[in-house]
Amino acid sequence: MSLMKFIRTIVVMGMILALFLPAATAKQVEISFLSYFINKDEALGRQIIADFERENPDIKVNLEIFRGEYPHEQTLIRIAAGTPPDVVDVHPSELYNFMSQGILADITEYARRDADLGDYFDPIIESVSLNGRIYALPQRISTYLLFYNSDIFDNAGVSHPSRNWYDANWNWDTFYEASRKVRRDTDGDGVYNILGLAINRSIHEKLITWVFQAGNYLFDENYTRLTLIEDSGVQALTFIVEGLKEGVFCTGGFSNGTAAMQVDIPPSMITFWTNANFNFDVAALPQGPAGPATTIQPVPYGVIAASPNKEAAWRFLNYYLNRRNSQLWSKAGVIVQPRKSVATNLNYYPDMGLRDLAPFLGAMEVGRPVPNKHANFRKIADLINSALQPVWRGEKDVRSALLSVKDPVEELLREKK
Repeated sequence: MSLMKFIRTIVVMGMILALFLPAATAKQVEISFLSYFINKDEALGRQIIADFERENPDIKVNLEIFRGEYPHEQTLIRIAAGTPPDVVDVHPSELYNFMSQGILADITEYARRDADLGDYFDPIIESVSLNGRIYALPQRISTYLLFYNSDIFDNAGVSHPSRNWYDANWNWDTFYEASRKVRRDTDGDGVYNILGLAINRSIHEKLITWVFQAGNYLFDENYTRLTLIEDSGVQALTFIVEGLKEGVFCTGGFSNGTAAMQVDIPPSMITFWTNANFNFDVAALPQGPAGPATTIQPVPYGVIAASPNKEAAWRFLNYYLNRRNSQLWSKAGVIVQPRKSVATNLNYYPDMGLRDLAPFLGAMEVGRPVPNKHANFRKIADLINSALQPVWRGEKDVRSALLSVKDPVEELLREKK
């Protein structure tokens, strides 16, 4: 063989090897995934990461699980130290700050290119967007439903709560009456030791569902005024005060069987199914004076703007939340999933005797975003919660308590959003 033929043969072989063995010559990119919510099903999360790495050998995912409080602070610390994670999950209460302060990368073009956005409920994509740009994708939807102890209702001879959010007969009046009827004095000492509703009294958590049902949303749409102080807001909080005063509502006890109902998120079904020693079911929250309402928030996952590996980070994020994995997350109890094809199919839910999906899907229709798109939302919520403490103790009326924080709240609203 002549020298020139030998050289041509070597070149051709090299070209063939380059075509068939690109992964062997490509440099592997390492990305970090800082997660708090993976603890909902860590084994499944790790399996999905392993599947991704097998299908994408040019990317290595280093999982870092944060198990403490305030996971958003860990992300900020890492960014400040110059070692930002590439992909993170974010608590819904911190999403606005992460979007507005440029902590999360704008992934709009990536999402339009790859993410099958048509399979998401429209309000969900809106909830992870700011000024028309997408900054995250949701893994599940956090919304509030009514959990109830069906044994207590049956023993009291009281009809079960309605599963239909549009049932006009399931309203504050009938809810209050049911809460009163299911109370029981089981030891004969003259004191009820089974009560109606175990209620959370934090304005930025489950309490806000009652405010929504009264037609109030804490602030005006431009975040300039505290509207909770208006009649509808006062009406909602007074409804709760009266229930506590009469001993119809209480501050806890559903999980141990001493309260008949509790407002909670869908994944709590797994906890109750595993640990409760009573039968329970899920229903719609009652309609308030303004009709049916609940909260709806995403559990968002995004790419950090400071990441040097945005394309690789996006490829992993999009895979982690794709339709197949959404089905797996849903079946494992990470519900309700934001994809229509998954959320509307009972076969993708945990096998816990669910009869239908009306309470879950109805919540998606009547749900409202928590009005937390302001940098000072947490400070404002803390002010309101503090002002309401004497109200819950029966030492102050609702309107007076809210008047005491109106000016400082509106001063915080005037600060940069």
